[in-house]
Amino acid sequence: FQSKPQWKPVDTRLLLNTLTTFRRIVCTNEPACISSKLRLVNNQHSHRTRFASKPSFRLEKPRTNALKKCFMYRAVSLWNDLPLILQTTQSLRTFKNGLNDHFHL
Repeated sequence: FQSKPQWKPVDTRLLLNTLTTFRRIVCTNEPACISSKLRLVNNQHSHRTRFASKPSFRLEKPRTNALKKCFMYRAVSLWNDLPLILQTTQSLRTFKNGLNDHFHL
């Protein structure tokens, strides 16, 4: 007998593809039209929070729900929620494996 392929649900594949594409943009600064719009903010402060020393990208407050569905808004909000160890991973394979572990896939 043949086993059925183990396809991931569409929303999971969208999440993984969004983060993988955004990682490529962050690492290579290409395409320039997208990477030029990214603004890195360093949130260093003296309070002991999980984001105390973690740099993140600035996310403009959406005025409409349509903005929440666009690639940049989704990618930046997902990226900022990732642990620092995943954001700074050098290898694409390690990054993808880390995403699977982080999201329990």
